[in-house]
Order: sequence, then structure tokens, then C-alpha cells
Amino acid sequence: MNKHKISVIIPCHNNHRSLKWILKAISISSEYICDVICVDDASLPGISDITEKYGAKYVRLPGNIAGRRSLARNIGHITSNGEISFYIDG
Repeated sequence: MNKHKISVIIPCHNNHRSLKWILKAISISSEYICDVICVDDASLPGISDITEKYGAKYVRLPGNIAGRRSLARNIGHITSNGEISFYIDG
């Protein structure tokens, strides 16, 4: 059976609590996942610390304008290494 490499992309905006649960769940079931990318869209401080703790890649969108979820998904896809992109809203 072909095993495709999957990239998980999570747009983040002040979702500290749910991001911890999402990253913990992903780390438990990571057989096919090659990278996890959290794209921060003008959050309060702390998102980068959470992503570092769980070994996810952290990308911060430029500027301080929140609400650019589509842009966050696109930037995450561009920086991913997987053959398949899977998006989770935090």
C-alpha cells in the first residue's frame, strides 16, 4: 500500500488551549504525517512556545491584521513538505 506523506496545516489566532489539544492528538497518531505547520495570524504571545513544545513548524504572517485564515492556509501549504495537505482550524 502506498503511504503518502501528509502535511497538517493549522491556521492559528489566539487558540492557545485548542492548539495544545490538537498538537497532542497529532503527535500520538503521526505515522503518515511528515510535518505540522502552525501559521500564526496576529495572535497574542504564546503560540510559538506551544508549537515548539510539540515539534511543529511555526510561521507568523506579516503585519498585525487578524482574520486572514485563507492566507494562513495558503502560506502553510507553500511551506509544507507533504504530498497531501490536511487543514485543521484551531
